[in-house]
Amino acid sequence: MLTYKDLLMTGPEAICVMDSNFCIKQHNQLAGILLGFRSEALAGRYLWDILNDDLPLQRLRESKNGDEWLRGECELKTSYNLPITVRFRAGSVMTNSSDKEYVLAFRESDGIIYSNQERRIQALKFLKDMISNSNIILEDGLLRFAKIFDPNVETIILSKDMIKEMKEGVYDGLPIPKSLTEVALKVIDQKNVLFHFEEFLWCFVPIYSKSEIQNLACVKFSKPHLYDENDKWVFNLAGMIFGAYTNTNSFSQSLFQAIFNGIDYPIIFIDNKGIITLCNSSSESVYGYSASGMIGKPFGKLVFPIDKQAEYEELFSRVIQGNVIKESDVIQLRKDMTYLDMKLDAYPYSLDNGEIAGAIFILRDFSEKKRFLDKMRQLEKSAALGEILSSVANELNNDLTPMIGFPQLLLARCKDKEMIDIISIIDEAAKKCSNIVHNVLRLARNDQNHLMYSNINQVIINAIGLRDNQLQSSNIQFQLNLDENIPLALANPLDIERLFLHILEYAEQRMMEYQEGGQLIVESAFVSENIIIRFKDTGACLLNDEILEIANPFSIPDRHDRHPGLGLSISYHNLREIGGDIHIENEMGKGNIITIKLPVAKGIYSNKDIAIDEKSSQISEKGKKILIVDDEPDIVKLVVEVVEDMGHISEIAKDGQQAMQKLKTDHYDLIITDIRMPCGFTGEKLHYFIKLRDIALAQKMIF
Repeated sequence: MLTYKDLLMTGPEAICVMDSNFCIKQHNQLAGILLGFRSEALAGRYLWDILNDDLPLQRLRESKNGDEWLRGECELKTSYNLPITVRFRAGSVMTNSSDKEYVLAFRESDGIIYSNQERRIQALKFLKDMISNSNIILEDGLLRFAKIFDPNVETIILSKDMIKEMKEGVYDGLPIPKSLTEVALKVIDQKNVLFHFEEFLWCFVPIYSKSEIQNLACVKFSKPHLYDENDKWVFNLAGMIFGAYTNTNSFSQSLFQAIFNGIDYPIIFIDNKGIITLCNSSSESVYGYSASGMIGKPFGKLVFPIDKQAEYEELFSRVIQGNVIKESDVIQLRKDMTYLDMKLDAYPYSLDNGEIAGAIFILRDFSEKKRFLDKMRQLEKSAALGEILSSVANELNNDLTPMIGFPQLLLARCKDKEMIDIISIIDEAAKKCSNIVHNVLRLARNDQNHLMYSNINQVIINAIGLRDNQLQSSNIQFQLNLDENIPLALANPLDIERLFLHILEYAEQRMMEYQEGGQLIVESAFVSENIIIRFKDTGACLLNDEILEIANPFSIPDRHDRHPGLGLSISYHNLREIGGDIHIENEMGKGNIITIKLPVAKGIYSNKDIAIDEKSSQISEKGKKILIVDDEPDIVKLVVEVVEDMGHISEIAKDGQQAMQKLKTDHYDLIITDIRMPCGFTGEKLHYFIKLRDIALAQKMIF
């Protein structure tokens, strides 16, 4: 159970706790900073007061009373009248109170986080330029530095005398509010940067040389912003540089080296012949070379692949001619010959006489983000393909209905044995097609959190049916050992089927990796009040990192999608949500066993307990009047044939509107209707209108 202490502790996310009416009761400091509200101004506001778009609120209200957590991106209103884009998650939270409460957790969007990185790079470049510029006035330099982070920032410098008065308790004439003096004194005492939010966001930067405080820089931002430890490091570095600048107007080589090596990104200086003359510590850790192993080597040949040499030469030539290159995508090689996707910025640097002496390269590792974006693009393609597949399957389903129905009618009427054999072949082939389409449709439907009493054996058979042809073409022999007496499980059968499909696909890929085929055994059993399903394959042995990837939905394996890592991990998460678990055993040379444990549905032991009495469900009387509502002529003809063979009277309506017209003048004992029909008058809408007029007839509808 989550407590307020858990929710409101300082962390990477801003947190707002709301009551059942979505009124903010409590929030942590990060929420106040990002939204620009003091604690007393934010508490008591409603969720719609801080949302620029009501969609998250609507989704929260509609999501089964908030029992599921929502995730997404939205805009929030701030006190400074500018919206902020955030990534959020929201949902209900368990507390000791009997009233339902909600939580909104949010952080700045990835785009803003990326902008923060860009600002830090610009700030570091500005500090680097100060090293060779002795004409910058301290106040002007501080303001220009701070404007990189906030164009409308205000900067104040407290002198030694002001600091002394503040320590003695004399506050008159100080250019900062009296309420902030304690914060300022704390910064002076600890010699460390501090961000503080009180009506405005302030940053206090000690300007010192060695151990002595020279001045205190006070930065007042025009709007709140979430600054992290990296920003503190940059501001602290600025305090060191401004302090040294105030003292001597010069910088020692050791100070420059400390600044240079403290930057998280690889920075490489090369001369006008392309030879590396200087690199920082980050370059060593990223590329795997020591500094001595890099300096004196041609930059292009050291880290650029052979087929990218011409691209590098063209890029280097442009920089040497005085051009600046921003955000260029490059592929680089580490010492261990692994590839890196990098973002590259390049700047020319000049001597005092203006002659361009070489170039500075600043690089950022883009590999993980690129893999993640590639995976997301593939997921989007899969989603689009799923939509197309669902639409095609629906169309095929309409055409397959008469292909299945009419052969069955012919089998019932035909007496010729040869004709019966031919029709039976057509009937079996049509049924196979229908089963494939049915499984595709069922898998494409979005019934995510719909739990029901599920026959796990049938789910296994459905999953095998979808992969049957592929397994056979891959020369994989499979064997089913299913216990017929296992009880039902309370689960979403589609989630479980997706999990089984991922496991089957994963097993097939491993069996095809080093051999042409293999053996797959699927078993089900009822053990210790749990349903146990085992998938045994003779494929390549699972490695430890692969097992971790299955359980980690944020793992993006660099395998060119050789296995469904993300999809399998999401299915694993859905399994854990219903109390299930997955266990993987592997042994070199013997293959793998993936064991799934599912809890049984309480109170229902076997499938027979909910079996439908087919005899009682059949219409025993003849001569009933039945209305058939469908816009597909072949399907209508089939249903009419079946109904009239059973001795009933049929009438036809092409859509819901025509059906309503017939209902005004005639009485019907039963209505058989399609769900999707033209003109927007669906079967569901027809049921709704009939229920308003005749609730007894509404209960006698077949969809």
